[in-house]
Amino acid sequence: MTSSVSRAAATRLLVRRTCVVGAAVAAVAGQLLAVPTVADARGSGTGTGANAGAQYPQNSQNSQAPQNSQNSQAPQSSQSPQNSQSPQSPQSSQLPQLPLHPKNPLELLQSLQSKNPLQSFQALQSPQPHRPQQRATTIAENQLPFTTRFEGDFHGSITRISNSLMTCDETKAPLDPEQPPCEDARKGLGSRPINNKYEMKYINIDPGSVGPLGDGIYSASSADLGLIDGSRVKYARLYWGGTRGIDDVVLPENQIDEVYLKVPGEGQYRNIANDQPSIGYITTDVESSYQASADITDLVRQAGNGTYTVANMDSVVKPHSWGGWTIVVAYENDCKPYRHIHLWDGFRVELPDSPPREFDLTGLQTPAAGPVAGKLGFVVYDGDLKWTGDTLAIKSTNGPQALFSDLNHASNDAFNSTIEELTPADQFIRTPYNRNNFGYDSNRWDISPFLRNGDTDIKVLFDTDKDGYDLGVFYAYVNLDGSTEG
Repeated sequence: MTSSVSRAAATRLLVRRTCVVGAAVAAVAGQLLAVPTVADARGSGTGTGANAGAQYPQNSQNSQAPQNSQNSQAPQSSQSPQNSQSPQSPQSSQLPQLPLHPKNPLELLQSLQSKNPLQSFQALQSPQPHRPQQRATTIAENQLPFTTRFEGDFHGSITRISNSLMTCDETKAPLDPEQPPCEDARKGLGSRPINNKYEMKYINIDPGSVGPLGDGIYSASSADLGLIDGSRVKYARLYWGGTRGIDDVVLPENQIDEVYLKVPGEGQYRNIANDQPSIGYITTDVESSYQASADITDLVRQAGNGTYTVANMDSVVKPHSWGGWTIVVAYENDCKPYRHIHLWDGFRVELPDSPPREFDLTGLQTPAAGPVAGKLGFVVYDGDLKWTGDTLAIKSTNGPQALFSDLNHASNDAFNSTIEELTPADQFIRTPYNRNNFGYDSNRWDISPFLRNGDTDIKVLFDTDKDGYDLGVFYAYVNLDGSTEG
C-alpha cells in the first residue's frame, strides 16, 4: 500500500499556495484537457424552473484554495443509529509509519510564475455569460472495466462507511428561484434540489487543522466504523471521486490522486495515494469526473472501530460540483453466516440520452441447492435527487431480470444522492448527515429474491434519460450455508 507523502502531494500543495488555476495548472501537470462548459445535467435534457437548462454564471470560488464559508454541521436528528462498536483503536504508535519524500519546489515555482498564474486566476473570477444548452461530447476518457478487487469464502460480511465532501453553499441563494434555500435542499426538499441549481462548496468539519505537509484542511467529512465484536478485517479499500473539471478548469491528475485520512486513535492525517494502475475519468465539453482508490487494509486492521475522516479531496467548486468517499471493509466473524464475499471496481459512464449499457460482475458464487440470500452494494457519482429516468437492473446467471428499488429509491430514480442503510447492523454515523448528498450515492440492495442456485455472475444493466452518472464500485455477499440472515 502506498500511503506516504509523495512528490505529487508536495506539488499539489504548492499549486494551492500560489493560487494557480486553469491554464497555470497545466504548467504543473502538462495535462490540461478540454475546456468544458457548464450545462444542466451534463449538458443534455430539459429541466423545470426559471433557469432550467440554462448556463449559470460561475461563482467566485476557486477549487484549489481553502474555502472561507465551509460546512461543519453536526449530524441531524434523522441520523442513522450507530452500530455497536468494539473498544477504541490502538494508539498511533502501533500504526504503520509513513516516511516523507524529499521535494524541490523551487524549479516548479519558477515554472508556475513564468505562466502568469495571477492573470489566469483573475480570468476565472470574471462572470461567464449564459450559454445555450448543448449535448455533451466526450473529449477524453479512461473508462475502466469492472474487475474483482477482492473475494473470499468465509464466515463474515462486507460493509462500508461513506460520506460526501461537497454541499450547497448556505450563504448564497439558489440559482433557480423555484428551489428552496440550501438548508432545505440538504434535507431533500424542493422540486429538484440538485447541484446544478446551487452554488456549491466543500464540506469541512475540521477547519483550522493541518495536513501532513502543513497545509490547511479545506474539505473534510467523517463516518464511524462499528464492526461487531470479534471481527477481523480481511480487506479494506478507500474510494474517492469528484468533479475534475467544469468550464475552463480541469484539475491535473497529480491533484486528484491523493487524499488525507485520519484514523481512530490518531490526531494527525495521513496522505493516501491512489494505487490503481490508472485513475478512471471522463472529460466532456461540459465537465470532467474521476474515481481513484487505495488499499488501506493495514490501517483499518490496526485502527479498528471508530471515526474515519477523509480530507482534502479535490473537486472543482462551482455549480454542479460533487464529490465523496467510501471505505469498503470485508471482515471475518465466526458469528456471521458462511458467505461468498466479493468486491469489484471500475469506472463506467452513462451520459444523458445514451443507449442502455451493461457489464458482468464475474466470479459470484451461490449455493448449489437450498435458499439463496445476498446483498449488492454500489457507489455511484453524479446521480441527482428527483431527476428521474436513471435505472439500475441486474440479472444473475439463472435468475430473472430485476429493477432496483427500495424504500429510498423509486425504480426510475436509482441514483438519487443518498447514503442510507436499511440493515440496522450496518448503519453508521456520519458527520455531517445530509439526506441530499448532491451527486454522491452509496447504497445497498437486498437481491435475495433475484438470485438462484448455481449463479456465477451478475449482469448489471443501466440506463438513463437525462440524469448522467458514473458507476465506480460494486460489492456483494451471498450466504453459502443456507442461512437467510441479511
